[in-house]
Amino acid sequence: MLPEFVRTLAQKIFEVPVAGMYGSEEMNGIALQCPECGLYHVLEDNVNVEVLRDGEVYPTGKGEAIITNLCNHVMPLIRYNQADIITLLDGDAAHCKLYPEGHSISKIEGRVLDVVRVEDNVEFNSFMLIEVIDKFNAFNNSAIKEYKYCFHSRAKKLELTVVLDKTKNPFNSLAAAKEAIIDTFKSIARPRLVKMIEFDVNFVDSIMRDEGKFRVCKVEE
Repeated sequence: MLPEFVRTLAQKIFEVPVAGMYGSEEMNGIALQCPECGLYHVLEDNVNVEVLRDGEVYPTGKGEAIITNLCNHVMPLIRYNQADIITLLDGDAAHCKLYPEGHSISKIEGRVLDVVRVEDNVEFNSFMLIEVIDKFNAFNNSAIKEYKYCFHSRAKKLELTVVLDKTKNPFNSLAAAKEAIIDTFKSIARPRLVKMIEFDVNFVDSIMRDEGKFRVCKVEE
Protein backbone atom coordinates (compact mmCIF):
# COMPACT_ATOMS: atom_id res chain seq x y z
CA MET A 1 0.00 0.00 0.00
CA LEU A 2 1.19 3.47 -0.91
CA PRO A 3 0.26 6.09 1.73
CA GLU A 4 -1.20 9.21 0.19
CA PHE A 5 1.33 11.53 1.84
CA VAL A 6 4.19 9.43 0.38
CA ARG A 7 2.64 9.68 -3.08
CA THR A 8 2.27 13.46 -2.74
CA LEU A 9 5.83 13.87 -1.47
CA ALA A 10 7.28 11.66 -4.24
CA GLN A 11 5.38 13.54 -6.93
CA LYS A 12 6.63 16.84 -5.55
CA ILE A 13 10.27 15.70 -5.41
CA PHE A 14 10.48 13.78 -8.69
CA GLU A 15 7.89 15.85 -10.59
CA VAL A 16 6.30 12.76 -12.15
CA PRO A 17 2.96 10.97 -11.53
CA VAL A 18 3.15 8.14 -8.98
CA ALA A 19 0.86 5.09 -9.13
CA GLY A 20 0.43 2.11 -6.84
CA MET A 21 0.60 -1.61 -7.54
CA TYR A 22 -1.19 -4.43 -5.70
CA GLY A 23 0.65 -7.74 -5.74
CA SER A 24 2.06 -10.56 -3.64
CA GLU A 25 4.88 -13.09 -3.59
CA GLU A 26 2.44 -15.85 -4.50
CA MET A 27 0.74 -14.08 -7.40
CA ASN A 28 3.21 -11.42 -8.55
CA GLY A 29 1.18 -8.56 -10.06
CA ILE A 30 -2.54 -8.50 -9.22
CA ALA A 31 -3.64 -4.96 -10.13
CA LEU A 32 -2.16 -1.64 -11.22
CA GLN A 33 -3.46 1.78 -10.25
CA CYS A 34 -4.86 3.77 -13.15
CA PRO A 35 -3.51 7.31 -13.74
CA GLU A 36 -6.87 8.25 -15.26
CA CYS A 37 -9.40 7.17 -12.60
CA GLY A 38 -7.35 6.02 -9.60
CA LEU A 39 -8.83 2.50 -9.45
CA TYR A 40 -6.63 -0.58 -9.33
CA HIS A 41 -7.34 -2.39 -12.61
CA VAL A 42 -6.95 -6.17 -12.32
CA LEU A 43 -4.24 -7.76 -14.47
CA GLU A 44 -6.66 -10.30 -15.90
CA ASP A 45 -4.06 -11.95 -18.13
CA ASN A 46 -2.23 -12.96 -14.95
CA VAL A 47 -4.91 -13.52 -12.30
CA ASN A 48 -8.60 -14.06 -11.69
CA VAL A 49 -9.87 -12.16 -8.66
CA GLU A 50 -12.95 -12.95 -6.54
CA VAL A 51 -14.02 -12.16 -2.98
CA LEU A 52 -14.95 -14.38 -0.04
CA ARG A 53 -17.81 -13.08 2.08
CA ASP A 54 -19.85 -14.95 4.72
CA GLY A 55 -18.40 -18.27 3.61
CA GLU A 56 -19.30 -17.80 -0.07
CA VAL A 57 -17.21 -16.70 -3.05
CA TYR A 58 -18.59 -13.81 -5.14
CA PRO A 59 -17.43 -12.18 -8.40
CA THR A 60 -17.69 -8.64 -6.96
CA GLY A 61 -18.20 -6.73 -3.70
CA LYS A 62 -16.28 -6.43 -0.45
CA GLY A 63 -14.55 -9.42 1.07
CA GLU A 64 -11.33 -11.40 1.35
CA ALA A 65 -9.31 -11.46 -1.87
CA ILE A 66 -9.51 -14.88 -3.54
CA ILE A 67 -6.93 -15.15 -6.32
CA THR A 68 -6.33 -17.74 -9.04
CA ASN A 69 -2.99 -17.49 -10.83
CA LEU A 70 -3.45 -18.06 -14.57
CA CYS A 71 0.24 -18.21 -15.53
CA ASN A 72 1.83 -20.50 -12.94
CA HIS A 73 1.95 -23.83 -14.77
CA VAL A 74 4.40 -25.43 -12.31
CA MET A 75 2.41 -24.97 -9.09
CA PRO A 76 -1.03 -23.48 -9.87
CA LEU A 77 -2.75 -21.65 -7.03
CA ILE A 78 -6.50 -21.94 -7.48
CA ARG A 79 -8.80 -19.76 -5.38
CA TYR A 80 -5.97 -18.88 -3.02
CA ASN A 81 -7.05 -16.77 -0.05
CA GLN A 82 -4.74 -13.77 -0.13
CA ALA A 83 -6.16 -12.72 3.28
CA ASP A 84 -6.50 -9.08 2.21
CA ILE A 85 -9.82 -7.25 2.46
CA ILE A 86 -10.67 -5.61 -0.87
CA THR A 87 -13.65 -4.10 -2.70
CA LEU A 88 -13.94 -5.56 -6.21
CA LEU A 89 -15.91 -3.81 -8.95
CA ASP A 90 -17.23 -4.83 -12.37
CA GLY A 91 -19.22 -3.10 -15.10
CA ASP A 92 -19.26 0.67 -15.60
CA ALA A 93 -18.05 1.33 -12.04
CA ALA A 94 -14.82 -0.57 -12.83
CA HIS A 95 -14.11 0.97 -16.22
CA CYS A 96 -12.60 4.15 -17.64
CA LYS A 97 -11.40 5.23 -21.07
CA LEU A 98 -8.04 3.53 -20.49
CA TYR A 99 -9.62 0.33 -19.16
CA PRO A 100 -12.96 -0.26 -20.90
CA GLU A 101 -13.54 -3.81 -19.62
CA GLY A 102 -12.65 -6.17 -16.79
CA HIS A 103 -12.59 -5.89 -13.01
CA SER A 104 -11.12 -3.19 -10.80
CA ILE A 105 -10.33 -2.87 -7.10
CA SER A 106 -11.56 0.33 -5.51
CA LYS A 107 -10.22 -0.27 -2.01
CA ILE A 108 -7.52 -2.42 -0.36
CA GLU A 109 -8.00 -2.44 3.40
CA GLY A 110 -5.24 -4.74 4.64
CA ARG A 111 -4.91 -8.16 6.17
CA VAL A 112 -7.91 -9.88 7.74
CA LEU A 113 -5.89 -10.83 10.82
CA ASP A 114 -4.71 -7.25 11.27
CA VAL A 115 -8.19 -5.72 11.34
CA VAL A 116 -9.25 -4.54 14.81
CA ARG A 117 -12.97 -4.22 15.45
CA VAL A 118 -14.04 -1.44 17.82
CA GLU A 119 -17.79 -1.83 17.42
CA ASP A 120 -20.14 -3.05 14.71
CA ASN A 121 -19.21 -1.25 11.47
CA VAL A 122 -16.28 0.52 13.16
CA GLU A 123 -12.81 -0.96 12.69
CA PHE A 124 -9.24 -0.07 11.80
CA ASN A 125 -6.37 -1.97 10.22
CA SER A 126 -2.60 -2.20 10.34
CA PHE A 127 -2.11 -0.11 7.19
CA MET A 128 -3.59 2.91 8.93
CA LEU A 129 -1.41 2.39 12.02
CA ILE A 130 1.75 1.99 9.94
CA GLU A 131 0.85 5.11 7.97
CA VAL A 132 0.77 7.11 11.22
CA ILE A 133 4.37 6.08 11.93
CA ASP A 134 5.54 6.61 8.36
CA LYS A 135 3.98 10.06 8.08
CA PHE A 136 5.34 11.17 11.44
CA ASN A 137 8.84 9.96 10.54
CA ALA A 138 8.69 11.53 7.08
CA PHE A 139 8.21 14.98 8.59
CA ASN A 140 10.21 14.54 11.80
CA ASN A 141 13.62 13.21 10.80
CA SER A 142 12.67 9.51 11.30
CA ALA A 143 12.56 10.12 15.04
CA ILE A 144 10.60 6.94 15.85
CA LYS A 145 13.08 4.06 16.05
CA GLU A 146 10.77 1.31 17.34
CA TYR A 147 7.06 1.09 18.10
CA LYS A 148 4.29 -1.22 19.26
CA TYR A 149 0.51 -0.78 19.28
CA CYS A 150 -1.92 -2.32 21.74
CA PHE A 151 -5.70 -1.91 21.65
CA HIS A 152 -7.66 -2.44 24.88
CA SER A 153 -11.07 -3.45 23.57
CA ARG A 154 -13.08 -3.02 26.77
CA ALA A 155 -11.76 0.48 27.46
CA LYS A 156 -11.63 1.33 23.73
CA LYS A 157 -8.11 2.63 24.19
CA LEU A 158 -5.31 2.44 21.62
CA GLU A 159 -1.83 2.71 23.11
CA LEU A 160 1.29 3.39 21.07
CA THR A 161 4.59 2.57 22.75
CA VAL A 162 7.52 4.36 21.13
CA VAL A 163 11.31 4.32 21.26
CA LEU A 164 12.69 7.63 19.99
CA ASP A 165 16.07 7.86 18.29
CA LYS A 166 17.85 10.38 20.50
CA THR A 167 20.22 11.36 17.70
CA LYS A 168 17.33 12.28 15.37
CA ASN A 169 14.63 13.53 17.73
CA PRO A 170 13.82 17.14 16.72
CA PHE A 171 11.60 17.86 19.73
CA ASN A 172 12.63 19.72 22.87
CA SER A 173 10.40 17.61 25.11
CA LEU A 174 8.52 14.33 25.17
CA ALA A 175 5.29 16.28 25.56
CA ALA A 176 5.92 18.01 22.23
CA ALA A 177 6.74 14.70 20.53
CA LYS A 178 3.60 13.12 21.97
CA GLU A 179 1.43 16.00 20.75
CA ALA A 180 2.91 15.68 17.24
CA ILE A 181 2.23 11.93 17.13
CA ILE A 182 -1.36 12.40 18.30
CA ASP A 183 -1.90 15.12 15.69
CA THR A 184 -0.56 12.76 13.02
CA PHE A 185 -2.95 10.03 14.16
CA LYS A 186 -5.90 12.42 14.00
CA SER A 187 -4.92 13.52 10.48
CA ILE A 188 -5.03 9.93 9.19
CA ALA A 189 -7.70 8.11 11.21
CA ARG A 190 -11.36 8.52 10.33
CA PRO A 191 -13.11 11.20 12.43
CA ARG A 192 -15.58 8.65 13.77
CA LEU A 193 -12.73 6.48 15.05
CA VAL A 194 -10.97 9.47 16.62
CA LYS A 195 -14.14 10.30 18.56
CA MET A 196 -14.81 6.70 19.58
CA ILE A 197 -11.46 5.64 21.02
CA GLU A 198 -8.81 7.09 23.32
CA PHE A 199 -5.35 7.30 21.76
CA ASP A 200 -2.31 7.56 24.00
CA VAL A 201 1.46 7.53 23.48
CA ASN A 202 4.07 6.18 25.89
CA PHE A 203 7.84 6.55 25.55
CA VAL A 204 10.29 3.82 26.61
CA ASP A 205 13.99 3.05 26.14
CA SER A 206 13.41 -0.36 24.54
CA ILE A 207 10.60 -2.67 23.44
CA MET A 208 10.47 -6.40 24.08
CA ARG A 209 8.91 -8.17 21.11
CA ASP A 210 6.22 -10.82 21.63
CA GLU A 211 6.94 -14.36 20.50
CA GLY A 212 5.29 -15.70 17.36
CA LYS A 213 4.28 -13.91 14.18
CA PHE A 214 4.65 -10.15 14.31
CA ARG A 215 1.41 -8.18 14.60
CA VAL A 216 1.29 -4.43 14.18
CA CYS A 217 -1.38 -4.18 16.86
CA LYS A 218 -1.95 -6.50 19.80
CA VAL A 219 -5.51 -6.72 21.12
CA GLU A 220 -6.31 -7.14 24.80
CA GLU A 221 -9.53 -6.84 26.80
